[in-house]
Amino acid sequence: MRVSDSSSPSPTYSVCGLRVRSDRHIPDLVPVPVSVSAEFGNADVEITFQEHPESSRFEQQTLRYSSDQSGSNGEPTVRLWEIASSSLCLLYHLVYGDGTKFVIDEAGSKVWASWASESTFEDTLTYLLGPVLGFVLRLRGVTCLHASVVAIDGVAVALAGPAGAGKSTAAAQFASMGYPVLSDDIATLEPAGAGFVVQPSPARLRLWPSSVEHLYGRADALPRLTASWEKRYLDLRTRDRCFQSTPLPLAAIFVLSNSQAAGEAIEEIPRSAAMMQLLANVYVNYLLDDSFRERDFVRIAKVVNTIPVRRVNLRHNFAALEHTCRLIAADLDQMRNCERQAHVGRDDSPSFVSCLD
Repeated sequence: MRVSDSSSPSPTYSVCGLRVRSDRHIPDLVPVPVSVSAEFGNADVEITFQEHPESSRFEQQTLRYSSDQSGSNGEPTVRLWEIASSSLCLLYHLVYGDGTKFVIDEAGSKVWASWASESTFEDTLTYLLGPVLGFVLRLRGVTCLHASVVAIDGVAVALAGPAGAGKSTAAAQFASMGYPVLSDDIATLEPAGAGFVVQPSPARLRLWPSSVEHLYGRADALPRLTASWEKRYLDLRTRDRCFQSTPLPLAAIFVLSNSQAAGEAIEEIPRSAAMMQLLANVYVNYLLDDSFRERDFVRIAKVVNTIPVRRVNLRHNFAALEHTCRLIAADLDQMRNCERQAHVGRDDSPSFVSCLD
């Protein structure tokens, strides 16, 4: 285990709508200037890169989740325990197969991170800025979709789908076309008036080497996430206009599929089917109990009643990806034109209608 250097002031960040303070600099996040940080007041989340002070005395551990998949060492890839600490505060103990550990309080306000000697700080950040951040958001009452999000004409467009669907690759293609990226992997669904807003996540995209090769000419054109991870990353801060650093209203959700069957490239998903699709794509749902799922059900029901949900068939065709992204942008433009026409002269809050058939 490595202990952070506490000799310098704790940096503060804004990520996914949370004010986060860490005892160690997190390279993937942009620090809030000291003058602005002072206005933040107390942080929403405090991150400490060392073991929880009571870790050797944890009692009454209850296993809540264990992955069916195992790593090369035979350990489940991830396990989650509930722990009653001596302070009577409920804690969650998240342990990955490589020995990386996180302890999170039940309010999602404190996180302790530690790792085995075989791992690195950079490996730990890969978990922290993905599923652990998503778990913290969920504990704090924020429903999140497993989706990448791009900004198109001042609104957020979510690209949802299961692992391997091509969400990050499509977002990177949009970025190469000049559309800023708002989020990779985690799409917050925060109620705002009659709709929802999406908050910016860490300013990077994680991409498989095959996607990097298609987009940038060589599989090694981008750096590895870490020495031990095959995925590469695109730092959105290094490219002009690639990162959308402020939240945007959610205008549409496109669920990515890779069907080889003939059919339209983009089609509307009926509300009942959209409900099931989005519930299946709620972020880190496997770590949460039924009380969270009930809240998700209510939140997703409102989403499908106010936000258009469309299916996009990528067909695993890199050559046609730019064309597909242009179709998505055009489809959004047509939906928004329909919505504007339907509400000419009306002052009530917008709700989307279908005039695409």
